[in-house]
Amino acid sequence: MPQFKAEDIDFIMESDTATVRELAERDPSGAFYMGLLVRDREGAKNRSLLLFQEALKSPAVRVREEAARELILPVLAKEITGDTLPGIIKNTFVKSSPNSPLITLHRAARYALGDYSDAASPAEAQGEPSSWDRVIPLAATLKLQQEGSRYARTAPETNILRGKLLGFLLAGTPDRVYTWIFQEIVRQEPEFFTEAESSAVLGRFAVANASYSEALRRFRLVLEQDRSLFFQYPDLTGDLGRTFQYTGDGKAQTEGIKLFLEWENAFQTGIVLDGGADRGNPAADISQIRFRVLYFLGRIERRRQNYTQAAVYFEASLPFAPDHIQEDAAVWYILDVQRSIKPENLLPAAHTYLERRHDPSYFSDILDHLCRYLTVKRQWKDMLGLFPRILVLADGGTKAKYAYILGRALAEGYISVIDAENTLYTSGMGGQISAEARKTAVVRSFFRIAFEEGRASFYYRAMSASQLGDTVSPVQEASEEPEDFPHTDEMDLILGFFKYGAAPHSLSYIKAAGDRLSASEMRIIARALADHEMWIEAIRLVNAYILREDYGARREDMTLYYPRAYREIIERNAEEAGIPPEIFYGLIRTESAFDASIQSHVGAVGLTQLMPPTAREEAERIRRRGGPNYLDNLDLRDPAINVHIGASYLSRLLGLMKSPMQALLSYNGGYNRVQRWRAAEPKLPEDLFLETVEFMETREYGKQVLGAAAAYGYLYFDMTMEAVAAEIFK
Repeated sequence: MPQFKAEDIDFIMESDTATVRELAERDPSGAFYMGLLVRDREGAKNRSLLLFQEALKSPAVRVREEAARELILPVLAKEITGDTLPGIIKNTFVKSSPNSPLITLHRAARYALGDYSDAASPAEAQGEPSSWDRVIPLAATLKLQQEGSRYARTAPETNILRGKLLGFLLAGTPDRVYTWIFQEIVRQEPEFFTEAESSAVLGRFAVANASYSEALRRFRLVLEQDRSLFFQYPDLTGDLGRTFQYTGDGKAQTEGIKLFLEWENAFQTGIVLDGGADRGNPAADISQIRFRVLYFLGRIERRRQNYTQAAVYFEASLPFAPDHIQEDAAVWYILDVQRSIKPENLLPAAHTYLERRHDPSYFSDILDHLCRYLTVKRQWKDMLGLFPRILVLADGGTKAKYAYILGRALAEGYISVIDAENTLYTSGMGGQISAEARKTAVVRSFFRIAFEEGRASFYYRAMSASQLGDTVSPVQEASEEPEDFPHTDEMDLILGFFKYGAAPHSLSYIKAAGDRLSASEMRIIARALADHEMWIEAIRLVNAYILREDYGARREDMTLYYPRAYREIIERNAEEAGIPPEIFYGLIRTESAFDASIQSHVGAVGLTQLMPPTAREEAERIRRRGGPNYLDNLDLRDPAINVHIGASYLSRLLGLMKSPMQALLSYNGGYNRVQRWRAAEPKLPEDLFLETVEFMETREYGKQVLGAAAAYGYLYFDMTMEAVAAEIFK
């Protein structure tokens, strides 16, 4: 059977409808992928919709389902004519699992044809129905009420329907489903919602679009006409708080604080701020409202830099947190504002509040700030005192960080052996052992913890291994698992993107598949992404599965995670500039993940993330040395130009600084800053100095480049990871 190819797009654009349909009938699976590619072309909407319709005939279930998903809104928005709808109904009249987009599209087509009785039937579902499956029956019921059918329009039934529709529109995150149902309601019956209810919905849309001034205008009307809406719908209260916080108007923030304090005082005195019974909806659990009121009082005060008061509100919100995610958020803010009040407040706050945490990784940045503070202040004993809690309550990377620093501090004599033994519960090693041997044993205990917990951090794993005298391998040497498993429908759908030249469109589908994919399946997809030079996407996907608890990395995973992309350009420029290639790869991998078109929020561009002024200055140096003149056309997205200038700049820093690590820190944080930071900590060994670097971004940058360089040295240049670490810290 002839297969679509990416180059067929131009032919599809130029052909008539009959020809396109004939092509699609030969390869209905390919029609789906072609529909996505054609949709990117200007004026190609009708062609893409035709291709999606033909894809409904595909033998692949997942292809049919995704084609159906693409057609639901166009059918409901009447972008597909009535002549075509019977064909869609026929092609979706199949036995499908509940929640299948095919069933949803079938219902949407019935609705578009005016078959409201069928569309109004409750959707059969397994688990939570989709947004479309919730709103189409409601829209159909409204139509039936208007037509005076057996769904007799009575006040109670209308109120119940209004309550259900508001319950949908005033909860969750607004998206295209919300937009369609609201527009459909307004089109059918402009006065179905009160002015306050409509303003509440439009205010939520404005918040979703970060249009906070517009949201505030809408919400003020709701407050004037029907503030009970905020006590029925917690998400609406959260949007109100977000609006007060981000409007950027000090007057609005003051207004928000006054209003929320008024509500909280009413809650405390038992006054019921209720209403909305005419909507057929009871008031929400008041604790959910109280959490949002107190939580956003804290966030508004934090934005106003009133940290002490913010801490009071965040702490008061904790008993009302509706779930673990919200409780973690409140605890994070408590720790953050305590740090902002006084850095020394963070340590006692961590002792008090870390017990409340649920997701350890949520607090890694806070514990990093605390670690730096304790290191700068040489509060080694306090770090030791916190360490038992870190071992129980922190994520693996944080455990490795604290363990490594404490091991180094003990080795340097900053900590007593007795205190360290008490922390690790390792006293009683026997009276015959020498003091030096005792110290060595305890030091090694810290490094062993850092080594074993450093699974997510090549930096601490490599550094700990070098201290232990071990050789660390980033991959398991055990026999590799076979890949002779059957491909699922999900895999066939995803691999089709690469087969038909639609690889960039695959990403949202890969993300949606998520945990349904095994590590072996994800490896195959990552390989396909790398084959299409989608390096950053392949890296992200590998990262998703190598961190699974039961996973042991294979060499291929590491080569996908640390690819040798742009090999000829990178290695030639590294050699010419006198840069160890593993370090240059590590820098580029950290800076851009080999995305040549990337631009940072501060304006750094391309593979080596050069700032344009720095690039122009370095390009002038290259020209004066007799090299190419890039100044006439300084395209920093051109890999050859970017890598040449980046190599020249890094080489110059390597010559200026006392160690490769300081050169790398200068590349990210600036030469003068690093000189100043190092001058402030002249006596600390360089690995401990790194832990004191003022900017968290620069601090982590140095570790990430070293970890990546160590992996590149191991994978491609016959080096141990410890040798690379020693080279960078020399």
